[in-house]
Amino acid sequence: MENIASTYYCSIMKPPTAIKIAVLLAVKNGGDKLASTLDSLHDQTLAPKQHLVYVIDDGSTDQTPQLLEAAARAGKCVVLGRNPVSIGLTKTLNLLIQQTRSDY
Repeated sequence: MENIASTYYCSIMKPPTAIKIAVLLAVKNGGDKLASTLDSLHDQTLAPKQHLVYVIDDGSTDQTPQLLEAAARAGKCVVLGRNPVSIGLTKTLNLLIQQTRSDY
């Protein structure tokens, strides 16, 4: 995995230090369901400072990268990454796990 480069689009707000729950979302060409998924995750009963949604786009060829960037700007995702070429679900989840800082 040393050769896999993730490019982080943006982090709209500084990640809080006391995260209780991290949600890991690996997505490839999921643009048709992405908005509803992120809305649902964002609208949880936990305070926004208690959970983070980590997302890596695994080489999507649809509108997913643009949708993720817009979601980050709206505060629905804090950490975003993009694999320029698909590396598969397992490797993408491993990249996400490396970035996770939470109790659960």
